[in-house]
Amino acid sequence: MLATSKNTSKMLYVVISAAAFAGLFLFANSQPFWSDELCQITFSGTAGSWRRAMLYDPHTPPLYDIALFFWYRLAPYGERWLLLLSQGAFAITVFVTGLVGEKIRNRRTGLLAASLMALNGSAILACGWELRPQAFMLLFCVLSLYEWVARVKKPGFNTPRMLRYAAWMALSGYSHYFGVLFSGMLFLMDCFLALRKKMDSRYFLSYALALLAYIPWLRLMLGGEETGLWQPVPSLQGVAELLRFLSGENLLILGLFVLAVVFAFRKSAFVERAPVVVACLMILVIFVYGRFIAWRSTFWVPRYFSALFPCVMVACALALDTLLQAVLRRKQKIVAGVCVGLMLFAGWNTVQVIQRVTPAPYRAAAEWLFAQGDPIYASDTIVISSDGGWPMDGWNEYYITKQGRRDPIHLVDVWTIGPDELLRFNRVYHSTYGYWGLPESLRQTLEEHYVLLGENQELYIRVYGKQNQQ
Repeated sequence: MLATSKNTSKMLYVVISAAAFAGLFLFANSQPFWSDELCQITFSGTAGSWRRAMLYDPHTPPLYDIALFFWYRLAPYGERWLLLLSQGAFAITVFVTGLVGEKIRNRRTGLLAASLMALNGSAILACGWELRPQAFMLLFCVLSLYEWVARVKKPGFNTPRMLRYAAWMALSGYSHYFGVLFSGMLFLMDCFLALRKKMDSRYFLSYALALLAYIPWLRLMLGGEETGLWQPVPSLQGVAELLRFLSGENLLILGLFVLAVVFAFRKSAFVERAPVVVACLMILVIFVYGRFIAWRSTFWVPRYFSALFPCVMVACALALDTLLQAVLRRKQKIVAGVCVGLMLFAGWNTVQVIQRVTPAPYRAAAEWLFAQGDPIYASDTIVISSDGGWPMDGWNEYYITKQGRRDPIHLVDVWTIGPDELLRFNRVYHSTYGYWGLPESLRQTLEEHYVLLGENQELYIRVYGKQNQQ
């Protein structure tokens, strides 16, 4: 009977995760790639070998880079196909989040947690529809959390579980540096349990094995010099914004998480307080580091905290379940109605969150350029981009040439061309979208020797013609 109940639960989680995957896949093309994703295409799509892809990206560990290197060469053209790696990882995360919720308390908690995870607009945008490593980190962190919860709920040493736990932690670290931080939070939790003699100390071998597996990349990472000068210094307002982000920009879910924090101070099983403790502790560590210790990189970027989505959703599910038990203990139909109503509201809120996102102009800009016809291919025509370097290379690879399906145009970075070279061209298309602007020397050249023929403000494109050619 117990086995049947567990299988029923798993089938329900499969249904929820399959629905989440279907929604992600069907509507993925509504979100064109933005600059960071185009950088990812440069790292994985243009690299000549998987080893080159592994070392190309200076910002994150190599697991996603390598996986995308191979998938990029197999997937049909289109965002929804290329995003299958992220979509699949997100869907599995929804399933495992349900297992975590049920393992901690009961099936209702699991169903609520899985549903909230599937309907989290921030998680969809930052992980399910993002061609970056957050989805892999999310998946391996929730798998680590599941193994940790299962071990705490069922004491006693289990070698396969210890090895799985080590593997998930190592893979989360090879996905994103915040995966290492998440594992560190679980390590602190285990230290607390060990001090209270409620944990088999042999499980610390998991951390040793994960660290051993991570040493090869750690050596490469320590030799790097990449810093995040653009990352903001954390503030209390930043904390509030981060919590809204983790709650899917849903004030009701945010309220449930605040309630979960309050409930964590009540006398309850340690494993039920763990999701709140892990989330709050990880936020606190980065807040203190970024505000008082960091020199250049503060790491205070909301999407970096994507590993915490399952913790926050499970905590919200636990808080809601506690409320329902206290207020509507024997009114199951009303309880079901409240849960369904909450999910409908969460779904509506998610749609609003996604619709508020302004699509990046890269895809539309590429199509607009090619709609100009033959002039775009003329020898005296050039396209200069203010978003040069990796984003421009990715734009050229995926949206301009469509992976070699379309003839290339003369596209250059504004920071790699001088005034004299620019004057060789009679028509200039300037893609002004990007962070780096336009060198003053090129600005003066355009003002003195060219006239503005037209501008597409929506796509950030200006068209110039040489004065003596008008």
